[in-house]
Amino acid sequence: AWYAAAEVITNIWADDAAFVVDALEATSPDIGALDFGRVAYVGHSLGGAAAFEACSRNVACTGAVDLDGTLWTEVRHTGLQAPNLILRRAPEADCDLFCQLATADFAAVLAAGNSVQFSVAGTLHMSFTDLGLVPSPGNNEAYRGPLDPERLIAITRNVVRSFLDQHLREVPGADFAAVAGRYPELTRH
Repeated sequence: AWYAAAEVITNIWADDAAFVVDALEATSPDIGALDFGRVAYVGHSLGGAAAFEACSRNVACTGAVDLDGTLWTEVRHTGLQAPNLILRRAPEADCDLFCQLATADFAAVLAAGNSVQFSVAGTLHMSFTDLGLVPSPGNNEAYRGPLDPERLIAITRNVVRSFLDQHLREVPGADFAAVAGRYPELTRH
């Protein structure tokens, strides 16, 4: 039931992303040169799933990034032709059925090729949001994990930027490997 419900939302969000790209291409804003022949999609959680689905539908997609989002659409079986990056929470010691299905889907995407996948030690699902940066009473660690939020921001920012630089701006791939290699928290799958 989770897959059926989330697939509907993922498809709507992918349609929304396509609408934004089409609207920007039709009336390009005066913010500098935009190259619609090279598009990338990035999202967290359900937004990560939508990023992968939107990329699968757009022939101009040169990359997609999923920040700890379970994949809900057929792309979970087929993978993407475009290069893709998945950053996900640290593996769970007690992987329930939902976790097992998601792990199998990530493995299928990896086997399809063009995928780089890392788990990030010390993280939970909400780690990839700004939750850790918001002062609050109590312990946010229960929601974001023990990794320092500032450290995760640096990891995410630098790894995602380097991945997109490689695939959107054609910066050599060795730069991405070097950037990812700076962070011992990353485990490549």
